[in-house]
Amino acid sequence: MTEEQQTDGIISLIAYFLLTAVVGGFLFVSYILPMFGDAVGEAMLSSAEEAGTDPYLKARGKVAIGDYEGAVALFREIAKENPGDRMPIADIVKLYLERLHDPANAELTLENAIREEHWEEEDAAWFIFRLVDLIQEHQPDDQDRVVNLLQKCMRRYPETRHYANAVHRLREIDPELVKSVQAEIAADQSGEGEAGAQELDSGIPSPSTPPPSGAQPPKPNV
Repeated sequence: MTEEQQTDGIISLIAYFLLTAVVGGFLFVSYILPMFGDAVGEAMLSSAEEAGTDPYLKARGKVAIGDYEGAVALFREIAKENPGDRMPIADIVKLYLERLHDPANAELTLENAIREEHWEEEDAAWFIFRLVDLIQEHQPDDQDRVVNLLQKCMRRYPETRHYANAVHRLREIDPELVKSVQAEIAADQSGEGEAGAQELDSGIPSPSTPPPSGAQPPKPNV
């Protein structure tokens, strides 16, 4: 092959690649790029629609912009519409503690939740122990409320891990009281006592309207 033929071959190859690139670019701009843009647009529209209808996203959007009171209000609406879901209550408590620095309203929120009767056992016990933790953290001298809540848990959930947890924590405060409560529970189960059954539904205040900022929670006799 002569040098001239080699040169012609290289030129032809370059021209082929240039033509392929031009055709490929035309096809990409004419067909592929519009399809990609439509897909992105649909995804963004879908995301915006979801954000506009999902109450959790709305509430978390309030948190993101620092409107914590607004977020609390939205989480309360979610809790009202989903009475078996403890997550909006947990979110409200978290906001009061971490953002609004208002442990009093966090406690009151938990007390109102404990009073409700529609919770599954796991959720109701979670509220009780969460309230115990808050009292011990923010009001360490108020051991009476802690003792009353732990006794309530023992009476409400005998023969469960929640009972065992309550016994363990109550024993750290008053070992003799544990024996007394256990004796009362045994009497109730054998039909010899009525005090425990009455105690089961007493001691937590009736549900209130959303507590105002800075409100002090009542000290119930559980």
